[in-house]
Amino acid sequence: MPIDTTVHIHAYVYQVGRTLAYIKGWMTSEDGATVYAACEHHKIRIPTREAHVRYKIKWDERWGPKDAKL
Repeated sequence: MPIDTTVHIHAYVYQVGRTLAYIKGWMTSEDGATVYAACEHHKIRIPTREAHVRYKIKWDERWGPKDAKL
């Protein structure tokens, strides 16, 4: 899209289940006549097992604790 173009961002949640969600998004011109980009996202939630949370590998120490501020 051209520099200094004003765009409208749209997102719509099409389906939400217990562990799955389907979301679509698109970016249009102000009048809606031109679609600059579109995307879709399939989101899945799988609970993390406690054993996996505790498991550490050597390079984990590079990023610090989980609650550290970036």
